[in-house]
Amino acid sequence: MYSFFYFIVAKTFQASVSINENGIHLRSFKLRNITLDYKDIKSVNPDKLIKPSDTLIAIMIMILAALVIFSVVSGEWKLIITIFPLLPGYLILKHKQDREYHYLDTQLYIQSKNTRWYEISPYYSIITDELTASKIKAAIEHYRGVQ
Repeated sequence: MYSFFYFIVAKTFQASVSINENGIHLRSFKLRNITLDYKDIKSVNPDKLIKPSDTLIAIMIMILAALVIFSVVSGEWKLIITIFPLLPGYLILKHKQDREYHYLDTQLYIQSKNTRWYEISPYYSIITDELTASKIKAAIEHYRGVQ
């Protein structure tokens, strides 16, 4: 079950972006293939992702440890024993994901002028590193200026 969830999460983060004179082409596992014309783009804004602080992570670990201790004391230790063997697999998958997506610290928002009836938001977002986000923004601005 965890492998299936990892596959879904990993595929959700995988996307390709191609920029040419015809428009921006976004391809993703989670979304359908999208093509945006330059005349339909209202703005392109990069924004830094907010990472949880070390203090918040330490507090969450202490709460989790308190819940584990409480369940052991109250006699619900059988549940912990059934979940415990999954921990090494989870840590291996998390390490692999952290290694692959370590530098993804910027979210690039592309705002469209036209929102279709089935779309919730006029924003399309791409999670990438800061350098790639600036290159994508520069390419979009270049083609918007040419059009």
